[in-house]
Amino acid sequence: MSSLRSRLVTLGTVAMSLGLLGLCAQTLADPFGASQGYGVPASTDLAWVTAAGLRDGVLGLVALGLLRWHRSALPLFLTIMLILPLGDVALSWTHGKSWMATAPHAVGTVAIGILLVLSFLENRS
Repeated sequence: MSSLRSRLVTLGTVAMSLGLLGLCAQTLADPFGASQGYGVPASTDLAWVTAAGLRDGVLGLVALGLLRWHRSALPLFLTIMLILPLGDVALSWTHGKSWMATAPHAVGTVAIGILLVLSFLENRS
């Protein structure tokens, strides 16, 4: 079970990191489309989209670094990281006002929560 848990933590962390890096790339390549995907109506000033994308990219790299060199720090990182998708749920609901805009953020929150639990369990064993 411990080996399976370890593999799931590795796979989940890599998938989360690649997703975050993909979001970063999207915001750099197409900030308007990224704002639509985020669930908040686009405005003429899309600097917030690029800033959020760069944040996501850095967090993806940090997660990969922790996975490789400081795996025991993953539970703490993921606990703090959970704040972001919760905030994204609140922002997309407040400004996008639809469940369709909020759903991807809610799914991300659940996925990071599951990864968090698995990483805590892995550290205990």
